[in-house]
Amino acid sequence: VQSLSTGKRTGLISGGSDAHYLPTGHLVYALGDGLFAVAFDAATLTLHGGPVSLVQGLFRGVISASANYGVSNDGKLVYVNGIGVGGALGQNSEVWVDRDGKEEPLGLSCTCSSPAVSPDGTRLAFDSPTPDLKDADIWVWSVTQRTNTRLTFEPGYQLGSVWSPDSTRIAYESLGEGIYVRPADGTGMPELLLKSTNTVIPWAWLADDKLIFSEATGSSGFDIGIVDLSGDREHKPLLATKFNEYRPTVSPDGQWLAYQSDESGHYEIYVRPLPNVEAGKWQVSSGGGVEPKWSRDGRTLAFLGPASIMVTTVGNGTAFVHDTPKAVLDRKLYAYNELPPRTYDISPDGQRFLLSRLAGTEGANVEPLQIIVVTNWVEELKARVPTK
Repeated sequence: VQSLSTGKRTGLISGGSDAHYLPTGHLVYALGDGLFAVAFDAATLTLHGGPVSLVQGLFRGVISASANYGVSNDGKLVYVNGIGVGGALGQNSEVWVDRDGKEEPLGLSCTCSSPAVSPDGTRLAFDSPTPDLKDADIWVWSVTQRTNTRLTFEPGYQLGSVWSPDSTRIAYESLGEGIYVRPADGTGMPELLLKSTNTVIPWAWLADDKLIFSEATGSSGFDIGIVDLSGDREHKPLLATKFNEYRPTVSPDGQWLAYQSDESGHYEIYVRPLPNVEAGKWQVSSGGGVEPKWSRDGRTLAFLGPASIMVTTVGNGTAFVHDTPKAVLDRKLYAYNELPPRTYDISPDGQRFLLSRLAGTEGANVEPLQIIVVTNWVEELKARVPTK
């Protein structure tokens, strides 16, 4: 607690997070995957009695580690029930998972997200926040040597790795600054490619040295742009509507742009032709879809459905043809990035998925996430945690 007038700060609870003060005289907070409450005198700024556990199984965000709950003024409690991620900062294990659910550990346990496999398949780039969540850096894991190397050292958040087609360079976002490029082996200095104070996230590096990115704009949410690394580096809009166009990815032959859009009222996966995106549009998913990803051979387009990884087989002709998407893998045991950039990557043949196995879920029978609403919860709170 901190005084707004004097600035004096007093510690109340060690290890807690996401505190809410309630007018009933309670301080409610999260610790691990539990929700606790303790009597709190706002006049004297003191606690009375010990904390009482009220809810277990509270879900925490994969990136921010925030506890997903809220209490309304009329006494309702709402929370997300599911796997805790150790605050999302647990040592999750990177694993290859085939369509039958068989796992092959990569040998890497880390506080990491947004895995990106190099086109030559020898390395993995990922984001890793510092324990205090003040910074995040890009790291590179060597699949063959089984070594982990830090790539970025600048202050702030560096995230969202995208490999160049020849696996020699990595583009990434420096939050609040723009997109940088640097050699993947750690030599040289980072080079500012696209300066912007908006959120700009690189997504796809094309064979002709063009980079596809998304940018948060004030007028229409997220739009998709393109910048030529070999030319004047002027960034140009590629797809901009009144809806959010997000997480774009390009087929290996450079012919098709897949992306998610909320034009239907919720996110679905769409495909358009390149370079003329206005020449056609096809909706691939139904019932929700995010994070499209092409296999290296261009025959498989994967995306995340509400509960499963979905795949559709794409024809190899000049027209865009695909079969009905089907669920191939339940994703409830694996980390999901509710914030950008990425949750997973796909193997060159489209048969396996690189995912982060949630810490502590080995062999667990985990139920899907649920939003729980408890009415008149404040009455239970007052009964179990008396203030006098």
